[in-house]
Amino acid sequence: AVPVDLLRGGTRRTVMVTVGELPPRPKDSELQLQTALGFSVEELTEKVAETLGYRYDRGVLVTRVTRLSQADEVGLEPGDLIVRINGQPTPDLETFKGVFETIGWGEKIQLEYKRGRESMETRMVLEK
Repeated sequence: AVPVDLLRGGTRRTVMVTVGELPPRPKDSELQLQTALGFSVEELTEKVAETLGYRYDRGVLVTRVTRLSQADEVGLEPGDLIVRINGQPTPDLETFKGVFETIGWGEKIQLEYKRGRESMETRMVLEK
């Protein structure tokens, strides 16, 4: 620990601070993925799956939908579970990202997802 002098409100105070390294930042794929369609996804953890009623389902969880984006316009919501893109299963973030990367700009995308126990689907176009 090293002493650091702070000046706050005209009063000087010395505090001891331990200096260290920050842990390495996780890869983006370990955090979440923001898509060009206006939504973010992340891995579905066991705890979240049970809370949202997806206990026996596999997919990636929509965590955020950007206002006025294509995802917003088609009604995608945080908490939706994307299970397929263009008929290809997306059981985890790595697979989702791999499938998503095979889609070219201007191509149509069919998303199959669950909202609670209800299965839904929507279509979008990957736009720049």
